[in-house]
Amino acid sequence: ALMKTDAYATGTALAALIDTGVLKPTDLAFRRGADFLLRTQEKDGSWQVTSRARQVQPFFQSGFPHGVNQFISTAATSWAGYALLRSLPESQERQGRRYLDDKADLVTEIRSSLAPIEYSEEQLGFFKNKVEPVLRERCYSCHSERAKKLKGGLHLDDPARLLSGGDSGPPVVPGDPGRSLLIRSLQGDVGEDLSRMPPKKPLAEAEIENLRRWVAMGAPMPSIKGPH
Repeated sequence: ALMKTDAYATGTALAALIDTGVLKPTDLAFRRGADFLLRTQEKDGSWQVTSRARQVQPFFQSGFPHGVNQFISTAATSWAGYALLRSLPESQERQGRRYLDDKADLVTEIRSSLAPIEYSEEQLGFFKNKVEPVLRERCYSCHSERAKKLKGGLHLDDPARLLSGGDSGPPVVPGDPGRSLLIRSLQGDVGEDLSRMPPKKPLAEAEIENLRRWVAMGAPMPSIKGPH
């Protein structure tokens, strides 16, 4: 079974990819990971991750939050914080500032440094006319903010949540329909880790093809304004 995304895995991956030059802060993959970290950070500035290792020594209280999950949460917090700060440009003015002291300003600065993707009017029009009606009619009842019971932790109505994904990971790989779990589930390419969607009545082939085209062009969606 696939493990749910957490701050330890995301933070270490982003840190390694940006330090080795594989990713830049403006790359889509980095922005997806950074957005996930910003959304999952606790109010005290830490990130909580559940331990998945067998206990090999008695628990002792270090003073870090999250009880028996302190050890991995400490590491997760270190890597997540480092990855986010690596997205910021170097600045002499920031020297000596503490992250928690200026968290609101830094979050704003981090988000502004992760420049939004610019989509053409044609791409957004394709989403509005060919994709959104299908998602609204067949998917949003289980995978949106309006769902009475959200299934699989997956939102398909918000671009940031779409890219960060649900319990099974990101449903789309922008530009690559063949690797996108959403397309695989719609066309019946499923296995133990993936079920056909929608579960009761499959989409028409023309609808699936429009969704393939949408993912191939980068999965353009208009930004969501304001809180959910």
